[in-house]
Amino acid sequence: MKKRRVIILHGWTNGDISNMPEFLPDSEKNWMGWTKKELEKRGFEVSTPFIKYGYKSNYEDWEKVIEKLNIDENTILIGWSSGGAFWVRWLSENKKYVKKLILIAPAKVIGNTDKALKEIRNLEISKEWRTQWKNFHDFQCDLEIKNRVEEIIVFISNDADWLTDAAHLYAKEFEAELIEIDNQGHFENHRRPSPEFPELLKVVL
Repeated sequence: MKKRRVIILHGWTNGDISNMPEFLPDSEKNWMGWTKKELEKRGFEVSTPFIKYGYKSNYEDWEKVIEKLNIDENTILIGWSSGGAFWVRWLSENKKYVKKLILIAPAKVIGNTDKALKEIRNLEISKEWRTQWKNFHDFQCDLEIKNRVEEIIVFISNDADWLTDAAHLYAKEFEAELIEIDNQGHFENHRRPSPEFPELLKVVL
């Protein structure tokens, strides 16, 4: 029997991700590593690719890493923040069919780009990378994604306004289930009670 396949993609960081256990997707110190371990216990094949210098890599650099993976109609894609934005852009461009798309606090520049860029200064994204960040996230969603994915789920909490706007936009455009969880910010470790993420595990299963 073919194993069920999940790919978990991290978000944008302001430095080498290999030095950041909170963002390293294999680390059990965060919800990505915890989710991977729990899914593997249940027989899933889980990939957690990472873009070491994601913060200074453009969309095409991320794409080269992802296209080494086998993604088909039985694959479940999970993306956190910019990782969620990547999946939406990639699915918009490649017209792939997948089983599920799960977006955790997904990023996207909406409407007033200057306002969004002002907001991201709070995330300490270096000035030299802000244009690159904008280019990565400013794209047109293909609304037909909802017809190529069996189920789309969006998680959001009490995040920055531009991120909650993005989550609601994705949910509306893709007719997705929107799950709101209290007091977890951008789903970083310091905003969550532990690495455990049972709500995510439930929707994958």
